[in-house]
Amino acid sequence: MTQHKKNDGSLLQSRESSNQNPEEQADNIRELLNLVTQETRYVLIQNIVAHPKEMPSLKELAYANPSKSKSTIRNHLDKLIEADVVEAVHLPKEERSRDLPHRFFRLTGAGRGFLENHDLLKAEETLKEMHSMLEKTDEIQKYAEAPRPSIPENNDDEEMSGNSRRKVKP
Repeated sequence: MTQHKKNDGSLLQSRESSNQNPEEQADNIRELLNLVTQETRYVLIQNIVAHPKEMPSLKELAYANPSKSKSTIRNHLDKLIEADVVEAVHLPKEERSRDLPHRFFRLTGAGRGFLENHDLLKAEETLKEMHSMLEKTDEIQKYAEAPRPSIPENNDDEEMSGNSRRKVKP
């Protein structure tokens, strides 16, 4: 598996630990599968994957999940971030606009790999198609078209800051 910078103690990091016996590894995989397949968290993962830029803001996630409060969504995102399945990415300060979001959520490379390895992203194209058909308010459309941080595929240009990745300027 490729190297990704992880939060200390993340479930994905534990899963990759070579110091664990097979039973511990199986327990960690089972724990992570339970975490990502919990109904609300799995829906949030699907929302992230369905987003045209695979990087929605909290407001976009809340709009796609009207029965959930922003605080509930935030709590579930925090659990996914803690497990290194999702990461919060920020638009650089000089690129921010007062009326647009600057914090977005996306799958980590390790998170996407785990989900793909366990066949949890099979309907990716269908999800994207359904998202495109979702009726959006003008405000949500504006949020959907807002600039996103450019994140290189190679995570060497990023550094960890708390539970989120921020692009490091060269």
